[in-house]
Amino acid sequence: MPSSGCLQCFCDAQKAELGYKEVINVNYTAGEMANGTPYPEMPICYEYLKLSMASMILSTSFSYILIGFNYVLRTVVIMVVTKIGYATFTA
Repeated sequence: MPSSGCLQCFCDAQKAELGYKEVINVNYTAGEMANGTPYPEMPICYEYLKLSMASMILSTSFSYILIGFNYVLRTVVIMVVTKIGYATFTA
């Protein structure tokens, strides 16, 4: 199931009420199958919270990688211009 819509609202509300560690351990039943047997209990917010945390970590790490790459690139360009001795517009 996609991790959006009602699931997102439900899990965010549960996380605000219970806290992160408790929400991932709470089990919910999803009703009954066609033959009348109940679905197994499962922590429905665990998958959503796991994916949202992975998304946050991935986007943050890409931001820091980009900042590091820009810093290295800027430093290398300044060193090359200084080594060549070519005057820039600011000179």
